[in-house]
Amino acid sequence: METRRLHQFIVIVDSASMTRAAQLLHVAQPALSQSIAILERDMNQQLLTRRHVGVVPTAAGWSLYRYAKDIVRLEETARQQVQEGYESPQETVTFGVAPFSITPAFMVRLVAEIKRQYPRITLRIVEALSVVHSQAVKLGQLDVALIYHPGPVKGVKLQTVLHDRLCFVAPRDDAAFIGAAGREADAGLGTTALNATGNITTLGHNRQQSHSQNAPATKPRGVRWADITDRDLILPRSTHTLRALVEQAYSVNMSIPQVSLELEHTAPLPEAVSRGIGDTILPSHVAQAVFDSEKFAIMPLREPSVEVRFALATSAEATHSRGTEVVAQVLRDTISDQEISDNGF
Repeated sequence: METRRLHQFIVIVDSASMTRAAQLLHVAQPALSQSIAILERDMNQQLLTRRHVGVVPTAAGWSLYRYAKDIVRLEETARQQVQEGYESPQETVTFGVAPFSITPAFMVRLVAEIKRQYPRITLRIVEALSVVHSQAVKLGQLDVALIYHPGPVKGVKLQTVLHDRLCFVAPRDDAAFIGAAGREADAGLGTTALNATGNITTLGHNRQQSHSQNAPATKPRGVRWADITDRDLILPRSTHTLRALVEQAYSVNMSIPQVSLELEHTAPLPEAVSRGIGDTILPSHVAQAVFDSEKFAIMPLREPSVEVRFALATSAEATHSRGTEVVAQVLRDTISDQEISDNGF
C-alpha cells in the first residue's frame, strides 16, 4: 500500500468531493478515481459512497481515514524530525476551538506564544464543524481542541484546564427586567450549583461576587433561572455542551429555554442582543470580553449556579505528533498563566 494513495484518500474525505480533491492534488479526476479503486481493492472494502453531489466515507472508509491520518502524519513527522530536528518541529497542527469557549484576545495571545516558542509550526484554527469537536478529535480531523467538558468520551483524552460560571446577558436599557432581577436575587452566585455533570451541589457564599447597594452599574446583581424562563435566548445548537447545561438548569424549574436564534459565533452576538433578537447565556469570562458592560448587563445566574469546565481534548488512541504535543503544552501553560478578570480571559 502506498502512502500516496492514503494521502489522496484523506484529501477526498476532507473535501467530500472527487472533483475538488483532484484540483487540490493537481491530478486528473480519472487518475484519482483509479487510485482509490486500487486502494479499495487492496483493502477488500468499499471505502466511499458516491452520491449525486460529492462522496462520503463508508464505515470502513472512516476506519481507514483514522489510520491513514496517523500513517501519513507519522511519515511526515519522521521526515521532518530527521531533517530539521526534534526541538523545532515543522508541521501544521489543527486546533479546534468550541464556539463560546475562549475570547479572540486570548486566541491572539496563544498564537503569538506558539510562534514565539515554535516559529516553524503552522497553527490551523477551526471553530465551526459539522460534528462536535470531541468526535472530530476522535476521527482525526482535529489534532487538539479546547472544548466544554462533555463528560467521558470513548477514544478521547480530556484534561480540565479551566472552571467558570454561567451568566445571563441582556441589554442594559431593559431597566424593568434588570431592576426586578436585582431586587429578587442575592448579590452572590447563590447557595446551590449545577456542576458540569448535571448534579446539584451546595456552594458557600462568594464574597468576591457580592455587591452593595452602591455598587457600580457595571456590576449587576445575580439573576435566578426562574426569572428568565419567559426570555427569548440566543444559544448554540442542541449538540453544544453549553446548550445542554442551560437546558439542565431550566429543567430544575420545570421549564425549557425559549430559543429565538441558534448561533455559534461570538462576533454577531452583541448586535443580535442589542436589537432584541434575544438575550444570551455565556461563561463569565467570554461574556465580559465580548460585551460592553456600559451597554449590557452581565449577571451571574443562580438557583442553581452552573459550573462550566473547559477541557483540552486529544486522541486517546492515535500517536501524537511532536507539534501536537507542544501546542497542547503551550495551551495548558498559557491558560494557567491567565486569570479570569473583568476584561475577560
